[in-house]
Amino acid sequence: MKKTVIILFALFLTVGIINAQDKNQSQAKEQPTQKKIAPKFIVEDFVFAANAINNVEITGAEAEGFVQVKNYMLSVINSINQAGKQAQEQIQIEMPIPIAQAMVTLLQRAKFTGANAEKYVRFVNAIVESSKEPLPETKTK
Repeated sequence: MKKTVIILFALFLTVGIINAQDKNQSQAKEQPTQKKIAPKFIVEDFVFAANAINNVEITGAEAEGFVQVKNYMLSVINSINQAGKQAQEQIQIEMPIPIAQAMVTLLQRAKFTGANAEKYVRFVNAIVESSKEPLPETKTK
């Protein structure tokens, strides 16, 4: 059941990324609204995901999205470090849905040891669960 939900979510993410790219191009002159989610992660899981994404092979067409995700994750990790959070602490992060979708898409292609499988599952499940109740839309600058 969980596997089916993850597969369906991955399909949703892929379609969402394509739609988000088209939408971004058509709304370049308008002030768009952006839906966000607020998943709760264990610090250790978030750092694992950031490291795993750094090892994913990408195509040229994916470079811009990859850089956006990487920069977002690095800014979160810097905030975690400044706040002095410990590896087992739980954090809640507000993130745009397109960033979350791209994270999951990249992570699905990541290679890691079986010892990290629980971190992967917890990370993806946190995003899936938070996507069921997105935050109200906000205007982007």
